[in-house]
This record gives sequence, C-alpha cells and structure tokens, in this order.
Amino acid sequence: MQYGPRLAGAGVYLFHGRFLSKARTAAAVSDLFGADVAPGTVASWTSKTAATITDQVLPVITDRIADAPVAHFDETGLRTAGRLAWLHSASTDTDVLLTAHQTRGTKAMDAAGVLPEQAIDALLAVKKLTEPNPAAAADQDVPPTPGIAHPETLTEPAHPAAAGVPASLVVAPRAGRCGCTWW
Repeated sequence: MQYGPRLAGAGVYLFHGRFLSKARTAAAVSDLFGADVAPGTVASWTSKTAATITDQVLPVITDRIADAPVAHFDETGLRTAGRLAWLHSASTDTDVLLTAHQTRGTKAMDAAGVLPEQAIDALLAVKKLTEPNPAAAADQDVPPTPGIAHPETLTEPAHPAAAGVPASLVVAPRAGRCGCTWW
C-alpha cells in the first residue's frame, strides 16, 4: 500500500521529532490516522526523507551560510567507530550545518563547502602569522616542545590587514591566556 506525503511526514516527525521507536511510531500512526503501518514503512519514510534533505535542503543551507555576512564555525572531538573524529558546526542566525570529518580546521570546513574563498585565504594568512618563529626561539633560549608553539616564538602583526586579511573579516582583538593577541 502507498501512503501520502502528509502521513509519511507525520510518521517521520513522530520517529525523529518525538523520539519514538519505529514500532511505537507505526502504532501511533495507526491510532491517530487509522492507517496500519509496519515499522519497516517508517524506516522507508525516514530514508526517503533523509535523501531529500541531502539532495535538496543541504545545498541551500550550505549556500546560505557561505553567503552570510556573519557566520560562526566551531568543532569538537568525538569518537566514532573507536577513532577520533571531529564534529564541525557552521551556523548563522537562521541556519545550522553539522558535518563530521576525520580532521579539524579549515580542511574539514572546506570539505563541508561553507567557507567562502576569501575566508579561507584570511584563515590561512592568520595561520601563517601565528606559526612559530624559529629565529625568535633561538634569541630567547626557548626549548622547542613538539606540537606546541610557545607564545614567545609567535610572530604577531600589528593588525591582520597587514597579512592581507579583508577588513570585513576582522573582528576586535582579544587577549588570549598565553598573552598573545588574537584577532
């Protein structure tokens, strides 16, 4: 038997929006609408809805975030299949995109397709400015620690615009706990 899109929508809402099991969702659809639905039908509705979201909705959200004048990006580590992965969040006041990737940083956000080209260039310029400066470390006798950039060895520009960062991407400076100034 074939069901209409509104019944399927109600079923997916009960399953995902109200966190019912597939069997309880099927029972609720039967009680509410008088349609005997199998739990497998709920699974099929969910798969079709996910495919529609992936094909039609995610590109719209991705484009809206990439075109937004202000967007927030964040990441957090998580374990998946016993390995470390990263959950990345890109959001505006109207849209949120969550993606998982094996790495963190701009490479993962670039794979998500939400960073506009000028933001990638700006992030790479800032990264270059904050890379350890071996000459400064030699002058100050700072012992190198693998994987750690000491505040004394970081180069700090007077302003990110000095590195070619577009003014529209520069926010007010703030002092980090290490004594560095972050833009």
